Amino acid sequence: MRQIKQENSYTDVTLKLIPSEMIGIYLAIVNMIPERDVKIGMPVVALILFILTPVFLWKIKGVRDKKQIAISTFEFILWVYCIGPLGPFSAIEVYIPWVAGMLLVLWKAFTPAFMKDIFIDDVPDVVPVDTPDNKQSDEQSGVPYVPGN
Repeated sequence: MRQIKQENSYTDVTLKLIPSEMIGIYLAIVNMIPERDVKIGMPVVALILFILTPVFLWKIKGVRDKKQIAISTFEFILWVYCIGPLGPFSAIEVYIPWVAGMLLVLWKAFTPAFMKDIFIDDVPDVVPVDTPDNKQSDEQSGVPYVPGN
């Protein structure tokens, strides 16, 4: 199942956001387009799959989180942009390789944190050193408890 859950790791969240099936379908279809029809064919296929991505995630993959569906749908376009020569953006001559790489790296580095409050959830509660709550752990470590230190 593709639905992101609270117990998913950062890596799991990253992978679940990639609409890999739709990217695979795109690559399979565009490789069938005759050379003479590439300029119109690739953008049309990308647009159709862009529209179908949220439907696919909702109906087939069981994703119910609207934020996850929106992020994955946008990510489909980002991946298609990064495909380069097989992407519609190169067919309409707006593909820039270094921009594609930079966008993908930045997007994949930070998007999972927006999807799941991973930075906040993974931080343990911190107890100040000079509280009585911390006394037991100090005694276990062999360090005497001294208030105010």
